[in-house]
Amino acid sequence: MPPKSKLAACVNCRQMKLKCDAHELFPACCTRCEKQGLRCSIDPSFRRTAKRERFKALEKEVERLQSNHTVSVSPCASVEPETNGLPDAVPPIPVPLPESLWVGDVEISTSLVWELFDIYYQHYHPRFPVLCGRECLPNWYNKCPLLLGTTLCVAAENRTQYAPLRDKLVPSVQRLAMDTIGAARNPCLTVQALLLLSWWPLSLDASVLNPSWAYCGLATHTALQFGLHRSQRPGDFRYGFVPNEHSRNAMSRTWLVSFIVNQSVSSYLGVPATTPIDHTILSAVGGTESSLSPVLQQYLEIVYYDYQFTQVLGNSGLSPTGQTPDPSGLVQSFDRNLHALNLKRRLEWSNATEIAFLKTRLSLQCFACSKILGPTSKTTTHPDPCNTTVISEAERCAERIITLASRELELVEQASSDVRTAMTKSIFFLLKLSATKHSTVNQDLVKDSLRQAWNAYRKASVRRTDQYARICAIIEYLSGVGGQDHEFTTTMQVESRIGANFSYDTAWAARARFPKHVVDMRPLDYTAAAESQQPLAAPGDQPEDLLMDPDLMADLFGSDLLGWDFNELHAR
Repeated sequence: MPPKSKLAACVNCRQMKLKCDAHELFPACCTRCEKQGLRCSIDPSFRRTAKRERFKALEKEVERLQSNHTVSVSPCASVEPETNGLPDAVPPIPVPLPESLWVGDVEISTSLVWELFDIYYQHYHPRFPVLCGRECLPNWYNKCPLLLGTTLCVAAENRTQYAPLRDKLVPSVQRLAMDTIGAARNPCLTVQALLLLSWWPLSLDASVLNPSWAYCGLATHTALQFGLHRSQRPGDFRYGFVPNEHSRNAMSRTWLVSFIVNQSVSSYLGVPATTPIDHTILSAVGGTESSLSPVLQQYLEIVYYDYQFTQVLGNSGLSPTGQTPDPSGLVQSFDRNLHALNLKRRLEWSNATEIAFLKTRLSLQCFACSKILGPTSKTTTHPDPCNTTVISEAERCAERIITLASRELELVEQASSDVRTAMTKSIFFLLKLSATKHSTVNQDLVKDSLRQAWNAYRKASVRRTDQYARICAIIEYLSGVGGQDHEFTTTMQVESRIGANFSYDTAWAARARFPKHVVDMRPLDYTAAAESQQPLAAPGDQPEDLLMDPDLMADLFGSDLLGWDFNELHAR
């Protein structure tokens, strides 16, 4: 049995002066918070609130809600429809559209298409506005079925009523994505569709099987081939092509988003970006490009800094790993630039944008941390203050990312790849950091963040083999016996993945949770291989007996799933 953590009671149990078993159930919530649906959190700085003060606060909240309700039902109050940044007047469904539309070999009623479009423009478009307005549907249907199908798949994700339609659409969209002839006919719309497939993947299975990187590369190459990066000279790439101003802006915007997505996906995978820095990108970063919305402008500025330091610190031609031998001085210099960007823009950022910024800063700090966290760090009597600062800053970035994403569950369940990968990167970094037992690390706060992440991913998971379930299993294993492995606690086995070394080092170490015969197979997907070793239930048998058998779970994942009821999750 792994030693129990010396975590304090959670804030809810401390407030009520009740016994807390959070340390016994880690990474799950304590029993009381689990039953009452409360957010289980450890905060050493928490101070109890007196009953009288709590009653006063509740009274004020009730008064505020009552006043808001009065205003909302007042006959004088005018109710304005929410536009979500769309044009003031949205035209009705165009007459030329037929009663049903086709995406590949899938037929969809036009009314259902508009219904899903409303969902997309309400929930997804404001977060990543690469497309034009909702009224462009007729053009998409006639010119680029791939973009139409991609938009519908994104909008239908995690919505039970649209699940059958999405299951039919996904194979058609995957086939259309590889249609190079279609890309040649409508390159700008095709690139936009491929970027959406990279930003909101069709499935969340094994990372090695995720085609986001392939779609991202195809989008970049298509954009370069047809001159989207040279919107002022389009005729140099397509004979006789003379776009209007709207088309030029769409080309520039699409190329800039290609850079954003390419760098974001590359950073998570720990490989060099394939989008070259050019005049269009530099002009937009400098603020002279007018085709970007504020959201995209913020993303662009963040990933531009990410591109700069990953090329210098992680893609150097002076070492076989690509890592700069002594990155500390360069890390401090780049961090000052990020600090200046934070001071300039932080009041404008949404949660998702702040998460993107923190992920970039965490990647930067990882270059220095990989040199600091070694076998000698724990035996040093007086740690280097610079090293202490770097580790503390990286820890705070990771904890802040998890806090933001855990509070905004919608960001996790409808997560773009940027939000999801930022949270996953933070989880893996904190698991490695906790295992090193470095004197600077606040183990209580680290374990509290891991608990928050485990609960958020547990709620987001819909299958035993999706990425959320896999990461939960990794947290369980490395929080227990797996995190005590000497090699994992003292060395970095992965050194060539730019700013993602911690992520892959942690993921590689977690493969020891599988049975030896599965590891010896060296399968492409270890989780799927382990899952396939389970005996199939006979017809009529109750599957929950198999799902919840603790010995089977311990054999597959190195520990039980702490009462994780997949049947309950599926019933949600």
